[in-house]
Amino acid sequence: MYAAWRYDCPLLTEAGKALRADIRIAVFSCVVNTFAGSVLVPRVLRVVLLRAAGIRVSRAQIHPNVTFTTRYVSFGQSAYVNRGCFFDSRGGISIGARVHIGYGAMLCTSTHTPGEAACRAGAPWTSPIVVEDGCWIGARVVILPGVTIGSGCIIASGAVVTKNCGANGLYGGVPAERKRELRP
Repeated sequence: MYAAWRYDCPLLTEAGKALRADIRIAVFSCVVNTFAGSVLVPRVLRVVLLRAAGIRVSRAQIHPNVTFTTRYVSFGQSAYVNRGCFFDSRGGISIGARVHIGYGAMLCTSTHTPGEAACRAGAPWTSPIVVEDGCWIGARVVILPGVTIGSGCIIASGAVVTKNCGANGLYGGVPAERKRELRP
């Protein structure tokens, strides 16, 4: 009787699913953000650990203290990620070849729709971020959900990128705007 009740109770099965999800997140975070992100771990081993966790990395240089929320991130050949970057990758992030990302950049693929007055953070939603080949993302840049940055772009330090950036342009400001053309 007890065993049948235990498996038929929707509250217990939902609690079990939530617990399993929490454990998966904790293990991922410990392996990727705590251990692999440590300054004591050599870069070669860091890449091996990130691959083992499901992040697609090929010959990229990823410094310590970089935070990943999920495994839905891919890095192209010779990508470079500096210290203190944050990848909210729930919606997926694709970083192209030879992309350099400066200190403390934040790539956010999730947000909320506006809610009612009692709680302005409404329903959550995600949208992927794509940074195409050859880009340079400056220090403390924030890239919001659904943005594609075209190949060969420079995003100036401190910019907040809210919409797509065409190829071979220098973008800066809050919100980021195209400041000038760059040679292809």
